[in-house]
Amino acid sequence: SVKLAHLALELAWTRACGAKSEYQKSLSPEALHELRVQTRKARALLKLSAPLFEAEKKDEILKLLAGLINRTNQLRDIHVFLKFLEAEGAPTSFAEQLELIARRTADKILTYLNGAEFADLNGAFSGFLSGADGIYARSDYEKISKKFASARLCKLIKSLRRKLKDLDKSTPVQAFHDVRIGLKRLRYALEIFARSYDEGRIKGLFKRAKVACEDFGALQDISVWQNFIAIYQKAGDKNGEIFTYLLALDAKLNARADELTEKIISEKEALLRALQRSLRKIKAYE
Repeated sequence: SVKLAHLALELAWTRACGAKSEYQKSLSPEALHELRVQTRKARALLKLSAPLFEAEKKDEILKLLAGLINRTNQLRDIHVFLKFLEAEGAPTSFAEQLELIARRTADKILTYLNGAEFADLNGAFSGFLSGADGIYARSDYEKISKKFASARLCKLIKSLRRKLKDLDKSTPVQAFHDVRIGLKRLRYALEIFARSYDEGRIKGLFKRAKVACEDFGALQDISVWQNFIAIYQKAGDKNGEIFTYLLALDAKLNARADELTEKIISEKEALLRALQRSLRKIKAYE
């Protein structure tokens, strides 16, 4: 319903702003991650509940939220890669180069968070929230909230099943990334809508989707890290210690990616069945 969507959006944005303040004080990778998680959640919820709100204001907010996510992508990737490299005992000089890039990127993010662009985003979102169950709402949907939720969930599940069915060991990495995005969108949708249903299968699907996201996310991380490695190998000294280390690391990451792909494919049918069972339950409310 409009009221439930409003409450979920308000909670996500309040948490995002709290994480933003913490990051400004500490530059903590964890705070940046929380800012990104809550911003993505707010964006996904707003897209999911799009028919509940007038298009013009909603589209403005979505564009501004996407800008925040895009500005922080690289730094989050570097944070995760540095944590991995620390555990791997990587050459200090390579980590130092990444940390230099991270500091420069963090400076740009702080300039954005402290400046007019973020203020515009916060003002627009806050203004939207203040009118989200009033002037921006389409109250004709209020009467059919469960039917609306069911239709949105069914659409997400069907889309995810189509993408998931096509996965095999030879599928390009981008297709796995597309499934990961589909799983995230379903998770966010279930987080807000699952409480409307009494079915254990639907609540169980939320847990299964959350676990599956871990494997797909790890596979995506490897793809990003290998892009960093390729950039360094292209520009670096091919006879140096770092280059030799990165060759070995790239081979290790390839092996890990193969393991993750094998695991994802082996669990694909079980996830497809869970999606189908939940779909049958949800469709009963359409």
